Amino acid sequence: MAGTLHAKSVANAARSLWDELPGLRVELLNGTIIVSPVPDGPHQLTRSGIPVYVVVDRRHDEVQVLTDPVVGDYRTRSVYRRGQSFGPPASVGIQFELSVARVLDGGDG
Repeated sequence: MAGTLHAKSVANAARSLWDELPGLRVELLNGTIIVSPVPDGPHQLTRSGIPVYVVVDRRHDEVQVLTDPVVGDYRTRSVYRRGQSFGPPASVGIQFELSVARVLDGGDG
């Protein structure tokens, strides 16, 4: 139980840093929080005009879809979990849906 509580408090601290330090990478590796500049992350993609950035986070069992780029960041972050589907926003001009489970598992079916 103590290990679970510690893991949750470290994860909460990492999430707080993520919120407080936009534009930086916040990683949680073996119980250690590492904050560093993102070499090729969303802030670079916004400069290139990439309208949608999808993050497949297998460690947290979720898919994040970042949209509405502004200089250095995305204004909208939507999180999808197993049992849900996601697709690009209408502004992209195409419509499709992908199963979160299929993307996380890398499956063909």
